[in-house]
Amino acid sequence: MFSNQGVDYGSNAAFGSLAADLIECRLTDPDELEQRLKQIQLAVRRYYHVIVVAFDTDQDRSTIPWNYIISQLEQVFPFSNITTYHGEILMVVRKTKRGSRISFDRQKLLTILEHYNGYAAIGNTSEFLTSLPPVYHQARDALRLGRAMDPGQRILYYEDYSMYQMIELAAESGSRGGGGEPRPPEAGQPEPGPPVQQRNRSSAPARQQDGRQSAGFSIYLSAA
Repeated sequence: MFSNQGVDYGSNAAFGSLAADLIECRLTDPDELEQRLKQIQLAVRRYYHVIVVAFDTDQDRSTIPWNYIISQLEQVFPFSNITTYHGEILMVVRKTKRGSRISFDRQKLLTILEHYNGYAAIGNTSEFLTSLPPVYHQARDALRLGRAMDPGQRILYYEDYSMYQMIELAAESGSRGGGGEPRPPEAGQPEPGPPVQQRNRSSAPARQQDGRQSAGFSIYLSAA
């Protein structure tokens, strides 16, 4: 069913660069963020999920047909911005309603994941682009906890493991005697992956509206 022939999309790295700068907290100026958003056809509107697709750590990354997998993921999540980040696929996916779980063709996604020995982790819903760092790390924590606790599952939701993470963090805090030191980077962070590749799809350009708060800033996604 699957071909290993990749599709050469060309590489407009604007979204990949923006995502990396947000996740790594290099982008903190709201005016710069607004300007960079103008260069991207953002697929999301009011709400979004971050989804991280990772592959088995023993798998040779050079054998993974990244572009082809991305093209298949676009069929599952047609309103999304997709890039690669640290050897994984990072998606920012539109969601229409905040309260319910994101809707997608679960069987099609499972078929892709099973064929390439991959796992997809879905973070909580957000409506602020400046929340990209925590929701990205939610997805990565779901990958780590889910693969340890439910190795047979390939689609993992952070909300299913958030309580275990709270217990884990409480235990870490207790072992430090209640100290306020930040949590160290998690062990086994993936090695840098292939060059950033990206494909953006949307039925119409999304609009962004700037909302600022006294304790920082947030870029609100416009209502659909």
